Amino acid sequence: MNIKVFEKAEIHPKAIVLLRKLGNVFDESDNSSLVDAIVVRTYTKVTDEFLKKYPNVRFVVRVGVGLDTIDIAACKKRDIQIIHSPGSNANAVSELVVLQALLLKRKLFDQIDSLKKNTWRDRTKIGTEIAGNTIGIIGCGAIGQLVARKFAGFDTGKIIGFDPSFTDEELNNFSIVKTSLSEIYKTADIITLHVPLTPETRDMITLSEFKLMKKNCILINTSRGGIVNEQDLIQALHQKLIRGAALDVFENEPEINRQLLNLDNLILTPHIGALTEEAEEAMSVEAVEKFISVAA
Repeated sequence: MNIKVFEKAEIHPKAIVLLRKLGNVFDESDNSSLVDAIVVRTYTKVTDEFLKKYPNVRFVVRVGVGLDTIDIAACKKRDIQIIHSPGSNANAVSELVVLQALLLKRKLFDQIDSLKKNTWRDRTKIGTEIAGNTIGIIGCGAIGQLVARKFAGFDTGKIIGFDPSFTDEELNNFSIVKTSLSEIYKTADIITLHVPLTPETRDMITLSEFKLMKKNCILINTSRGGIVNEQDLIQALHQKLIRGAALDVFENEPEINRQLLNLDNLILTPHIGALTEEAEEAMSVEAVEKFISVAA
């Protein structure tokens, strides 16, 4: 079997070793189009045009969770099997969500900056606690469920969620009370997004939604750029419609909107939600092991 690996530097070495046991492994610098399988990470777009270059491909292995970079219909038309590793990064992402919430709630970066400027315990920048807060989770899959579990350890007042894929009873099993999007926007103190980027979720959060939110609300997006309209977010933060926000994902990566860098109440990280040693290994190895199980 001939396997072509794109973004090889982003794929864990253990996964590459496993692939070599299955066949010949090439990286994207190789010009050969006669390959049986393609392995991709984050930024390779597997479109209809892309697949035309590889007429023999039978498998597309996505090292990661989301499939928004994969044209599923184009793969189905060619009878190409898609393999990925859902849930493998859930703990890493959920930990980042809690960290971002804590940083914003306690105004930690403001206090660090004050200390560097020789101001001791700046009382104008006193933060608040997560205990007693209402947590709103939009998208209650593997990551959303872990986010709920971790926030519950902070004695939060209520955890509410929206996800049409789950019944009330199913979400209750994860200590999440199922509710509507509008209820989350209106009542949550912390809103965290865990949905794929689809035509339905693009621009899910715009100025209209920000105007529904509480003035002390914090919005966290570690799912996909494009779900939050960035220009509307900038306006909402300037107008203090919400207290603050954290983005780990952006409409354009890695060339992000530079206006975002000028906001004091916005935390930005370079798409590192799943970038831990443990998650990097799990995403790569789990995807490749699943591939081997069906292709060997």
